[in-house]
Amino acid sequence: MKLRLTPSFVVAVLALVVATGGVGYAAGRIGSAQIKDNSVQSKDVRNNTLTSKDVRNKSLTGQDLREGSLGRSTTYTRCGPGELFIFGACVLPAPYGPSDYDMATFICSGLGGRLPTIAELRYIADQPGFTWADGNPAQYEFTSTWTTAAPIHPMAFDQQAFNSYGDASAQAFHFHCLKLR
Repeated sequence: MKLRLTPSFVVAVLALVVATGGVGYAAGRIGSAQIKDNSVQSKDVRNNTLTSKDVRNKSLTGQDLREGSLGRSTTYTRCGPGELFIFGACVLPAPYGPSDYDMATFICSGLGGRLPTIAELRYIADQPGFTWADGNPAQYEFTSTWTTAAPIHPMAFDQQAFNSYGDASAQAFHFHCLKLR
């Protein structure tokens, strides 16, 4: 059988070439300038194609995410109003106290948490909206860190000079609680 070029065959091939070329041209020419703001919806984005580098830092909040959509990482959505999610726990920016060490550990335990370590407390103190002790960075706050030299005592820490108070057991200081979630 011999292949014959008929006018209808030529028109069909030409139409196919123009149609596929138009799609390729459009794909290479449509950019964000041609897309109307707020017009792209979830159904328009292929699943599993967006990554963290596609989202501007600090542009998403817990309210933007569906519970469980990030796997185990969504525990921060369980923090109470005004609480910060830090180190897998929730912490209020405002301190408790002042009280003695036993009462501080009792209060934190009652909230389902613990006192932060010195390292955690230093990090928390750098967070926006955090209030140290009574607002004075030279004041001490209780930590869960204990002295290593005998006799062993609970320690307190100040934000201003990063000093520790070696035997804080008989003192009254402010404190923050890391509430475990």
